[in-house]
Amino acid sequence: MEPTHQPPTHLTWSHLLSKSACCISLLCAPLMLNAAELDTDNDGIPDAIEGTQDADGDGIANHFDTDSDGDGLTDRFEGAGDADGDAIPNFLDVDSDADGLEDSVEGGFDSFEHVSVSAEILNAVATGLPESKAVNASFLNPAYPTDLTLTEDAAVQVTFLNEGAGYRNSLGYYIYQAGAFDSHTKASIDTDGSGVVSLEEVLAVDTVEIGWVFPNASKAGGGGSLLAGDAVSLGNGRVFTRGTTVGFFLVQNAWLGGSIRQPDASGTRPQTLYTTDFLNPEAAADSDLSTDSASNRMRHVALMFASAARESIIMGFEDLNRIDRHQNDNGYGSDEDFNDAVFTIQSSPASALSMTGIATVSGIDPDTDGDGILDRDELDTDTDGDGIANISDPDDDGDGIATPAEGTIDTDGDGAQNYLDTDSDNDGISDQIEGGRDSDLDGIADYLDTDSDNDGVLDSVEGNIDTDGDGTPDRIDSDDDGDGIPTAEEGSTDFDVDGLANYLDTDSDNDSISDDLEASGDSDNDGSLDLYDIDDDNDGILSELEGSADTDNDGIGNHADLDSDNDGLSDTFEGNIDSDEDGIVNRIDTDDDGDGIDTVLEGLEDPDGDGLANYLDTDSDGDGIEDGIDFVSLSITSKVIQDGYNGTPLVPGDTLTYLVTIENTGIQTATELQVSDLLPAHTTYVPNTLVINGDADSTILNGSTTILLGNLTSESQHELTFKATVNEALPAEALTISHQAFASCDESTYLAVGDNDTSGHCGIEDDGLDHALDADVYTNDDDPTVMPLLQGTVSEHCYLAFEDLQNAGWNDWDMNDIVLDISSYYVINANEAVESVVVTYQLLARGAGMDSSLYLTLPFAGYGSWQTVYLNQDGSMDEIAVGSSTDGATLQLWSSSRDALPAFTDLKYQWGAARTERFDSSEPGKIAVVNIYFDSAETNPLETFSLSPHDTWAYIPGTDQEIHRMEYSLSSTQIVYQGPLFGRSLPFVVKFETDFVWPAEGQAIWDSHPDYIPFIKSGGTTHLDWADTIDIWRVWFDHEGRMPNRDEINPAATSDVYKNYVELYSQQ
Repeated sequence: MEPTHQPPTHLTWSHLLSKSACCISLLCAPLMLNAAELDTDNDGIPDAIEGTQDADGDGIANHFDTDSDGDGLTDRFEGAGDADGDAIPNFLDVDSDADGLEDSVEGGFDSFEHVSVSAEILNAVATGLPESKAVNASFLNPAYPTDLTLTEDAAVQVTFLNEGAGYRNSLGYYIYQAGAFDSHTKASIDTDGSGVVSLEEVLAVDTVEIGWVFPNASKAGGGGSLLAGDAVSLGNGRVFTRGTTVGFFLVQNAWLGGSIRQPDASGTRPQTLYTTDFLNPEAAADSDLSTDSASNRMRHVALMFASAARESIIMGFEDLNRIDRHQNDNGYGSDEDFNDAVFTIQSSPASALSMTGIATVSGIDPDTDGDGILDRDELDTDTDGDGIANISDPDDDGDGIATPAEGTIDTDGDGAQNYLDTDSDNDGISDQIEGGRDSDLDGIADYLDTDSDNDGVLDSVEGNIDTDGDGTPDRIDSDDDGDGIPTAEEGSTDFDVDGLANYLDTDSDNDSISDDLEASGDSDNDGSLDLYDIDDDNDGILSELEGSADTDNDGIGNHADLDSDNDGLSDTFEGNIDSDEDGIVNRIDTDDDGDGIDTVLEGLEDPDGDGLANYLDTDSDGDGIEDGIDFVSLSITSKVIQDGYNGTPLVPGDTLTYLVTIENTGIQTATELQVSDLLPAHTTYVPNTLVINGDADSTILNGSTTILLGNLTSESQHELTFKATVNEALPAEALTISHQAFASCDESTYLAVGDNDTSGHCGIEDDGLDHALDADVYTNDDDPTVMPLLQGTVSEHCYLAFEDLQNAGWNDWDMNDIVLDISSYYVINANEAVESVVVTYQLLARGAGMDSSLYLTLPFAGYGSWQTVYLNQDGSMDEIAVGSSTDGATLQLWSSSRDALPAFTDLKYQWGAARTERFDSSEPGKIAVVNIYFDSAETNPLETFSLSPHDTWAYIPGTDQEIHRMEYSLSSTQIVYQGPLFGRSLPFVVKFETDFVWPAEGQAIWDSHPDYIPFIKSGGTTHLDWADTIDIWRVWFDHEGRMPNRDEINPAATSDVYKNYVELYSQQ
């Protein structure tokens, strides 16, 4: 039967049993019992199957007995299947697989493949690992690692040889990839701090996988069933990839009653011992891969070869804690014999496991230090002068590489055998520096490899310097100069003859373009890579002159770009001259003649026949007027307003009014002027609404209509107005309605180079930038007129109520002097940045004894534009204004609060002590619509967008009495007036949510802080720190519409307290 397979990635202890611990065959799946199937002993086998017999004669009937056949394996473990088909179910069969070994010995595990083991190997084990004798120190040589790394893809087989343990140990293996343990200490892996690293903790290390080899690693007759030659192919014959490292672990005395012991509560037993030295119990918490294995005697395996043939690696485990016997079961002390589980390790192919660095057992001539060199050959000299004679020195030449690893060969033929040669490959780099690693995984250790990184440059040439300063010496660095091109590709040629070989030269062709930029491309396909080509794009201009800058931002450096400035003229054509003497050569100058007209617009024509192409002629038509001022410049600007705009998203049937202005800002007349593409998508033209320059026009607009406008003289304009209705539901993904009007004239030599894209909507002025919607560069075909759809926006709605009196002697605290109904919509892009905001303000009530102005502050960074629109009672537009600013602005909503009232008002409510003018929705007052557009959503965010903007935007400025102020800010901590207020200092605006319930007619409302009495007292004492604790304002009233005591807010009766609480702002 096959041994353990690769376990799952996430293992619990029970998972670690893997296939080897499974019950026999597939017949032991747990049974599902229904209510009628009794299972008295809860072993998963119904009483009806077990019966009332007593199979093992222990006086307990089977249906009460959890081990019916008395073989040490529970009935639940064995199951009711019949693995060997002998008609005896497993739970009653003492040899369930009929292999001649009773289950009590096998533990229900599969039998193993059996291979022959040579007498030489068995004798070597008997000689090298005798029972109860300390192992020869040469087999514990710290100079070689005990984990084994594959130098090529290979399978790995483990073959049992012997064991001399007093325990029944469990043997397993683990694999990991390069670097897995490099950054770890024992403490970082031993996460529970128990001092014993568990399998679960090892498994948590990246790339580690675990499996079992011999769950019961005891031999037949010694508590187990293993025979010399019982073999397991790790991972069920899995072929492990090159570079995989294989380690082994032994769980002390873990086999108990047919299963592997669970760890105890402390996590320290059973102890687990590893081939990776620093994981072992004796290792200090700060131990790592670099810690000498002799430290704390933390090595637990001995490695050896049977003979000089070095055919199979023999590994022997010591299963006892070597320092603290109290950590061992039964308090046993270590006998240091390292024979408690002995096995061989072989790879297929055999060459995949390095056979160097491991001592050989010799039964003929003595080898005191076990270094593979017989004492008679080493004599009694001390080659490295360390005070240890060679015959006892595991590293005779003191180069850090064990003598067995180096051997007696003379790699460099200098007459010194490797084990006595401090530079075995004679590459000028000592063996101590190169070490036993195999950097290029070619099967040759660096100290024997004349080209350790296999880059084609000998170690003797590269040396131990680190050219690119990356921490890796050139001799093992695949890219010595760090230019992104492997040394093997660059080679040792010196292309530019600067004394630096290409593999060390970051600019191999000396063209001032670094090799990492040129890399391995061949821009001009001339067969010479750019890094060796002095004219990468073959444009006749040396790469050194062009440089790596990317003038036209097309992603191609000038040195590889045939048209570096993307003006339509090749660099070869323009050359390296500077026609306009502006310090910029033509090949990277977007305006070669400096006339203000880009080269790409002027081209190669020569209309005046003076021998100069337009792009070099500052007077292209020869009229004596320089081109910079000699053209027709057409611009289109558009304004749009939604009729009856109320702040809600556009829906079919909504009407839009457009005002399109076409202006000629040049000095010559534009003839045969025409405009087209006026009607935007998603809309239908409203008949008889087109007006051109004040005159009605019968033209019916559609998507292809072109209107002839005649001539347009310099500094004059045409105006067109028309209406369109939304004709369909807008796409869910749309954020704007836009259209791109197109204007042109018959003057082919005139160039409309002025730009009028607004990047916004609703009459925002030209930003002077060229935007993507300009499809035709020869005209100002402009400009997206954009109407916000408000789909997918963030919106707010609330009421603001202002108190216009500040001084306590005058203030009635009724908070009714201006009451606004405000709605706002924020158009948000994919990065959650605010692109634009639309806010509507409608006056609900005015209870002021005086008139007040109302202003709006716009807190933003960068450039922003706005439009203010006033709608009359019938929804028609009353007036419109536009503006723009940088870093915030303030604009006036109304110069007088009376301006916002309708023609007829009704004293509908008394709110507070003063007269309150309020009107219902059937008679709306004037509405102010403010549309703010940010030039760049990412760089022009609303500074207060994360909060409600209303409280920081709208305010009543100071009047001639200097008492009209807003002192309530949500953008920071509370700001209160701190002047002589006779003991009172309160904010002057409150925000009500829209679910606020208006009081009944004739009742007054007062606003007060709930903690007013503790903080503000009579007698002239001022307590300004109330603002630090304000959370909620309480809205309440009494029947007389006034406070019963002006110095203490105290309702006359509980029934007088207005029950609605309005949350204004929480500082918590």
